[in-house]
Formats: sequence, C-alpha cells, structure tokens
Amino acid sequence: MKNKTIKIIINLLLIILLASCNSSACKSGNTGLCELEKIKKLKIEESAKIKIGVFNEGFGNDLRESFALAYPKYKDLLEISVIDFNNSLDLSDFNDLDLIQLRSEVVPLYINNLLPLDDSFESLLHNPVLEKLAAQINQDKNYFLPFDSEGLIFAYNKTMLESFNVDLSDSNNDGLPDAIDSFEKIADLAKSWRKDQVKYLDEEINEIFSFPLNDRLAMLAFFENNDYRLIQGSSGEMIDLSSNLYKALDNLKTLGQDKWRFDESLENDLFWNYEEILKNQKAPFLLVGNWMHYDHYQKSKAYELVFSKLPQLNNKDLALLSSVSGFVINKNTSYPNAANMVLLHIKSPEGVQVTVNNGIIPTINKDLLKVEGFKISDNTKQQIKAYQYSEPAPLQAFEQKPEVRAWDIYLENNFNEIIKDVFLNKKEPVVAYSEIKKIIKDWLDLQGIVVEGVNND
Repeated sequence: MKNKTIKIIINLLLIILLASCNSSACKSGNTGLCELEKIKKLKIEESAKIKIGVFNEGFGNDLRESFALAYPKYKDLLEISVIDFNNSLDLSDFNDLDLIQLRSEVVPLYINNLLPLDDSFESLLHNPVLEKLAAQINQDKNYFLPFDSEGLIFAYNKTMLESFNVDLSDSNNDGLPDAIDSFEKIADLAKSWRKDQVKYLDEEINEIFSFPLNDRLAMLAFFENNDYRLIQGSSGEMIDLSSNLYKALDNLKTLGQDKWRFDESLENDLFWNYEEILKNQKAPFLLVGNWMHYDHYQKSKAYELVFSKLPQLNNKDLALLSSVSGFVINKNTSYPNAANMVLLHIKSPEGVQVTVNNGIIPTINKDLLKVEGFKISDNTKQQIKAYQYSEPAPLQAFEQKPEVRAWDIYLENNFNEIIKDVFLNKKEPVVAYSEIKKIIKDWLDLQGIVVEGVNND
C-alpha cells in the first residue's frame, strides 16, 4: 500500500510539472505540443465508462492511474482489457470494447465497424511522423491513431568505435555519425581495420555487421534498395517488376562483395547472430530489436550502444520494417467524447511518459520530448527517432480482389534463398530477377489476379 501511495504521489507531481510547462511550450516552438493543443477538449459524457483493449497490461493499468490524476472527476472511467494480438482476430471479440489497440495491417478489415476520430485530430495526424503510418488507413476519414512501433533498428557500439578513433560527429543531426552514414564508408573503414589488424577487448575483430540472412522480412531493407519498392502505388496491381528490380538485385550483389567477416574460416552465410554480438561485442554494427536485452548487456559489459537509422547504400536511404499498432474507436461506443479524450491523454506528455515507462516506443513528434519533466533514457530517445525512418507493412489491396493484399506476396512466398544467394555472390542478379518474377507470376495466377506485363504476356 505504501509503495502504491508513493507511486501515485510521484505521478501527480509529474502531471503538475508537465502541465506547468505545457502552457508556454507551444508558444516557444514546441510543435509537438502545438499539435496537441489543437485537439478539442470535449465534454466527457456523464457516467461515462470506457473499456479499452491493450496489448500491455502494465501500460493499461498505469494509463488508468494517469488518466484518473489528470481528470479526477472521471477517476473510474477506464476499464482495462488485455488483447492477445498474436491470436486470429474475430470482430465479435471486440463488441464490448470502446477503444481497441490493433496492428495497422488488420485495421482495414474493421473500417465499417469503426467511428472516426474527432475532426480536431486532423492536425496531429498530418504530422509527418504519424501521417506516414496512418495514411493508407485514413484515406477517407481518420479512423486510426498510431501508438507505437516495434521492430529492428540499426545500432553501433560507440565504445568500440571510439577505441578505433572513429570520428562520431553528426553534422546533419540525423542520429548517424558522418563517418558511418553509408555502407560504403563502413566497408572502407573495415578495410583499414583489417589491414591494421585492430583489436578490441584484446581480440582482433572478425565481423563488421551481421546481415539478417536468415530473416526474410529483415533482409527486405537490403533487397529493396535504391528507392526500389516491389509494392507501391495505390493498388496491388501496381507492383514493380521492371528493370528497377534488377538494379536492386545488382546493388545487393555489390554490397555482398565487401568483406563483412574477416576470418576466412567463418561461413559467410552464418545466420544472424545478434545475441552473440550484443553479449560479447563481436562487431561494431548490428541490428537490435527493442524487445532484446540490450540494456542488460550494456550495463554488465560496460559499453554504450547508440540506435539510429540505417546507413545509406548507393546514396539512397534504406528502411527497416516496423510493426505499428494504434488505437481505433468502436462505432457502437456509447461515449464517443470520452473515447476521444482518452486518446488525447495517450498522446499527451503524461500519456507518453506512461508509454515509455512500460518499455513501449511511442510514435510521436520527437519535439514533444522537449517538455521539461520527461524521464526517458538516451536509448529510448534514439529509438523514437530511429523508428521514424522505418516503414510499416504496405497495405495496398488488389482492385480485382480486395480481400487479397499485395503484402501477401512476401508472406506467402519465400524469396530469401534467392536474395541470400545474390548477396553471397552465388547467383547472378539476372538469374534471380527471372526467378522472382516467375514466383510472383505463379502466385498471381493462383489468386486469379491479372497484372499487366506480368502474367498476361
């Protein structure tokens, strides 16, 4: 009881501190708060009760406490229900929920059962960070409010690079030092390290970056390079199997020709060994998920990781996939104003604090973090920024068959062996190009979908 009382007092002090900053923060140029201040303070319905479905029980319970402190008159408004997002979804599961947390890729299945957000959320959703994640869903009306991101992020071992005397200055402030902001620059550094036989922790380094060759979705970031995207446009029929695909495969071959492992006895196609790299610091660069025990290893091994966007390849940005969830409102809710006010609280500084306290990486305008009073680790700040360079799964459906998404091409076909063989220079891009086109043609034929220039030649 004593611990709970202390927690409530701390939360109350935090809310007072944040609130005291909010009144002037927008005027001082904090666009994150400006966007929030444009959302209407709706009158919450009398005797309102909101049942909210969330993935994380701890977040849900802390949100309930935070909302009660912010709106004492409605301290009993929120009821928490935990959703298992890994199970197959059935609309009947959500009949008794007012607010529902859903993965972005399943939201289109429920559009007819959702209530649009209050119109005043328009400004917030036009923020570039949220707009990129919600635009495919919110085409006619705003149904989806992005909440969090989860997935792999590029990271570098700052402690190791400093021991190699690498200049870590970041002139454009994008979170990635100029000396390592492209894979070409990293490859050049690797050549000099190999020549000088540099050591770290009294051992010569043998690995530079562990490519996720055994993870077909993670490898898409390196396969879809040079601005190439297989799935693009407004419909599934607009997939790109032109020479752009061949160019992307050719770039992948070039990337694989650099020496990413020095020890010739190591198999070049070893699986992605992120745990070993995290634990024993075997390489200066790696991919890390926000669910991994990176914080534990940094403390126990006394080194510092920095998370950032991916380095460029061929002067073009690369983008890792992230899984995005957000909140929607059940159209059958009896308390739409209350539901909108809960969403506003989730996006407020107090709600963002609750989010990060529970190890969740929020999708927010990073300017919101300028509010005084936030308690947030450097790694979490870095991840919030890094995820803004990631991309969600594309949601385009085929006009001929709306129940089929173009994204299903990747989910139902495995191109990974082909991509891996190109990277390892075991297969020429022209051969891989033909093989990938055939797999997609056969899949389209099976679906009964005709794409001009692919399966109607």
